[in-house]
Amino acid sequence: MVTGVSKKIVFIDELRLKENNTYHTSIMLHHDGCSFLSQLQSDKFKLAFGQVPELSINLNQPNFQQWKNILQADSVLDQLFKRSHKISFFLKDYRFLLVPSSFFQENEKDSLFGMGFRKLDTEAVAHQLIPAIDAYILFPVNRILQEGLQQQFNNIEIKSYFQSWFDNILSITPNGPQVFLNYSDNQLDLVYLEDKKLMQQNNFAIQSEEDLVYYTLFALEQLELDKENRFTSISGEFDAQSGVFNKLKSYIPNIQLLERNTLQKAYYQINDIPKHHHHLIVPAQ
Repeated sequence: MVTGVSKKIVFIDELRLKENNTYHTSIMLHHDGCSFLSQLQSDKFKLAFGQVPELSINLNQPNFQQWKNILQADSVLDQLFKRSHKISFFLKDYRFLLVPSSFFQENEKDSLFGMGFRKLDTEAVAHQLIPAIDAYILFPVNRILQEGLQQQFNNIEIKSYFQSWFDNILSITPNGPQVFLNYSDNQLDLVYLEDKKLMQQNNFAIQSEEDLVYYTLFALEQLELDKENRFTSISGEFDAQSGVFNKLKSYIPNIQLLERNTLQKAYYQINDIPKHHHHLIVPAQ
């Protein structure tokens, strides 16, 4: 049986770190730790999911010594990352901007980003194309963080968390209007799609359950959508029986939990976590 040293890691035995196995690993970085998803390169539908709270990192003042210590003590994680032919790091930073391709000029990306957000002197503005919406996403990356990741790991790419989430929801979106909400880390993300075309995107800082209800209703009103619509769904790391969801449902009676399908080829444990959790990184189907 293959397990990690960390007691909180949800990872596990059938992964079998054989020498000829290679993986594509996605890592969601945030202040309270990291989540990762590994796909067997020879079969992209075989997935393993884990959470490592110990691998926390300050996105603004990164220090990699803790990472080095944990990886040295945990041979499974260390070998998994070393055998990943590609590692995609997704930054849980809510400062990002979507710019249509027709308006984007690389030499103007700093000024474009500055129209919506403040960039720290220690940060550079990264950009990547999202072909599905023919737009570039601009987001800040701490230079020390970028250099540290490049030194620690081979063949990495750094992306915004929004790219992972948007790919996941786009893969399950039917034609017609759809409102997707994700509530995690005291932040509410909203995407409104019509026939798989992005019509609206926004995010809100949430301090209370009342904030969550207020901003959700506000967004629906701005979109001129009836609060009794049947195409609004929400995902996130909250208890489905909690006051959060019940309060939303009292105002938006037809709101649904966005639940992923059972992943038939998933490694142990993915299907054991609540199906509305971790949609930012785990595929919905």
